[in-house]
Amino acid sequence: AYVVMPLLRGGTLDNSLRRGRWRLSAALRMLDQVGSALVALHRHGLHHGSLGPDCVFLDSDTNAYLANAGITGRPEATAGRTAETHSTASDVASLAALVSLTVTPDQVPTDLAEVLDHAKDQERVEDFLRAVRQAMGSDAVGVASDLEPERPAATNPYKGLRAFQETDTADFFGREVLVSRLIETVADEPLTAVVGSSGSGKSSVVKAGLIPAVRGGSLDGDWLVAEMFPGTFPFEELEAALLSVAVDRPDGLIADLTADDRGMLRVIKRVLPDDGTGLLLVIDQFEELFSLTPDEDTRRLFLDNLVTLASDARSRVRTVLTLRADFFDRPLDHPEFGDLIRRGLVTVAMPDQDSLALMVSQPARQAGLDLESGLVTEVVRDVSEQPGGLPLMQYALTELAERSDWRTLTLNGYRESGGVLGALGQRAEEVFQGLQPSAQAVAERIFLRLVTVDESADDTRRRIRRTELTALGLDRSAVDTVLHEFGSFRLLSFDHDPTTRGPTVEVAHEALIREWPRLRSWVDDQRESLMLERRLREALVEWEASDRDPGYLLRGGRLEQFETWAN
Repeated sequence: AYVVMPLLRGGTLDNSLRRGRWRLSAALRMLDQVGSALVALHRHGLHHGSLGPDCVFLDSDTNAYLANAGITGRPEATAGRTAETHSTASDVASLAALVSLTVTPDQVPTDLAEVLDHAKDQERVEDFLRAVRQAMGSDAVGVASDLEPERPAATNPYKGLRAFQETDTADFFGREVLVSRLIETVADEPLTAVVGSSGSGKSSVVKAGLIPAVRGGSLDGDWLVAEMFPGTFPFEELEAALLSVAVDRPDGLIADLTADDRGMLRVIKRVLPDDGTGLLLVIDQFEELFSLTPDEDTRRLFLDNLVTLASDARSRVRTVLTLRADFFDRPLDHPEFGDLIRRGLVTVAMPDQDSLALMVSQPARQAGLDLESGLVTEVVRDVSEQPGGLPLMQYALTELAERSDWRTLTLNGYRESGGVLGALGQRAEEVFQGLQPSAQAVAERIFLRLVTVDESADDTRRRIRRTELTALGLDRSAVDTVLHEFGSFRLLSFDHDPTTRGPTVEVAHEALIREWPRLRSWVDDQRESLMLERRLREALVEWEASDRDPGYLLRGGRLEQFETWAN
């Protein structure tokens, strides 16, 4: 079952107010729209119960929609008229408070201020709205339309450190040629490897370019799309991805998937409908199979299954994986899988200057933002000199838009925020310096857990379960503060583990590891320790996989090395 509603691109009123207060005219229009929604709710014998700025959603024209209704009880189920009066009166008082939050006090005429102050005495929304209209001398909607129209607050069209998603297609520019080549390769090959350096935009091309094109009919027939990351347990991640598109939800998928090298083929046939529908299986950050999956047997079985899946002439599956270029040699060590990659290879280079200019300018113009002359040229020049600089560019533009007046993106504002080369590290350091000393110490412990070091490749991010942080014995409130502060500026991202459904946390992009000097110094200072920790995790997996065979236990000098490290 699905709940379908419009995509309200204006975000919430709460988001809008963080950028500044509204004009009174726009606030009165919002008041009338939200008030009408409350009237409808009350007429059905219900009340909202938790009205606030986070419950009011806005479309691109700043029309207001009421959401997140608590619906705390039907009046007929409560103890008489007193409970009903209290609940509806509370909604009226919350509606009045919403107006007070939305505008500055100097905008509110004396008569209207008196109505807002006495809103708690009103039992019906209709009476309150009527009092507002009388105080303003006319209908509230009329007041809003007679005054100078409010320019809608723009939605930030840039994506920070996260990859573009399928829902971001409207903001995705400059990759048309690459997307066309990718579609052709997927149509011809059972497995396509999208390979490029960190920060070249591999994931964005697949998610905001390829997937929408497939849904739009670029490949013959009907297609379902399943997305996954390999992580530490790739078969569990695959199970969760397949269940998200399964016609039914059969039990025992993991056992079937891992039984042999035909497990994927069998399971996918079970979960797909019988009408010829195809499956586009997207495995993002495929390097995790080599950096995070510690068990070599699991890794080999996963690769063997992909080979079997691609070799089946009757298969209705197209597999697309994204892979960092510095890990390209790893899958080539498996000859059959390496041959598949060579046949379906699509390389992702940095865009040319014209494409970069489109990436900078078009999302802003589409969101109603103006760009000061010279800004695009300077951004393009900065990012052209920075290998893998697309996430840095997106983050710098995100910061610029957040700091702007939501009308014009200026050259001065871009320089003050640090530009492409400084915005990310500058923001991370600002967040860190804003923490209490005790929370700063916790931040270091957390970030060291979020990095995987590797002798033969660049350091990579590591997705961890929140329970791993709990096991460290860190102060819970400090952990929550660190995650909230860094997460609010898009420096951390959060998800759920596919097996336990417990919360996970990870660095939003490897660019943060490179561009935040403090984090680099933490990792460099602890590099040997982090390498030993990784080896210990791998040894633990091998021991568990052997049914805890004593022969896999640490002994001698190796045991001494780990004992010294643990102490």
